[in-house]
Amino acid sequence: SSDLIASGESFADIDGKPLRLRADSLCVHGDNPELLAVLRRLRARLDAERAAQLAPELPAAQLAQGYSAYWGRGDLATARQAFDRALALQPGNVDALMASAFVLRRGGDPEAAAALLEKVRLRDPRNSVALFELGNTYLIAGNFTQAVKWLEQALRIDPDNLNARFFLSNAILFSTGDPKAAMDPLRGNDPYMQLQRGTLLVYQRRYREAQAEVEGV
Repeated sequence: SSDLIASGESFADIDGKPLRLRADSLCVHGDNPELLAVLRRLRARLDAERAAQLAPELPAAQLAQGYSAYWGRGDLATARQAFDRALALQPGNVDALMASAFVLRRGGDPEAAAALLEKVRLRDPRNSVALFELGNTYLIAGNFTQAVKWLEQALRIDPDNLNARFFLSNAILFSTGDPKAAMDPLRGNDPYMQLQRGTLLVYQRRYREAQAEVEGV
């Protein structure tokens, strides 16, 4: 059971664990990891809501509230409302454009998400994270040519982006049907890359090489 005080600042006895949550600290007595995760999400939500109340004119405060809904509760509608408020305050805000794109993509509209990420690309052409997300979004939308283009650009700016390497490999595979060509971005000894190389070697029926590739992972 739980007992949330009206002020929203304290708890007592959740799942048999004595707890206290204050505006300035989170005190937990016990080692229940699921409970800790719940409380961290709640603390993030309280912090985001307080930021939005104290500085509603700041896009960052609206973004904090939106991401709390997005990551903490999977509440896409509330997240989109907060991100829309951030964009209303500052229409060219790159972070708000990206956040809105994430909601659209997760909600099943990757084409609309890509359109917002294209705006980010034009405003911040060397933002490797935005370029990666743009390429990944085109991959989800089935536009493999554009996916390859922008994932390659993300890697030119940030060659160490392993996620971009992995998704570029998939984009090349889906666009060409050639597992050998799809191995090209997967250089290095990172386990993430080794597993993908092993998969692609299996597609090529190079089974011994595939086994050797993944044995050390």
